[in-house]
Amino acid sequence: MKNFYESKDWQICPFLLVQANITFLGTRVSEGVVFFQFSPQNRCVELVNDFLTRKAPLCQPIDLLNAVENYKRIIHDAKNGLLDDLEIRRST
Repeated sequence: MKNFYESKDWQICPFLLVQANITFLGTRVSEGVVFFQFSPQNRCVELVNDFLTRKAPLCQPIDLLNAVENYKRIIHDAKNGLLDDLEIRRST
């Protein structure tokens, strides 16, 4: 059993990227699909459930927009084999 949370969702991933108590572990590409991996798994599941039920903690809009841009860049870089030079900017 994996001990991390994995998602490809374009709303969930940026949301998790801005959470202070969540660690972005990296990505996995499978058949052209990029999966984002986060830790700790149990906290990610809680946050995703809160997100889906509209009970998620609030975050700064600019941080979320920056996370969306990072998400898009990571997808692009992963699909083009550029992940070696990937730099993730996390807003805290």
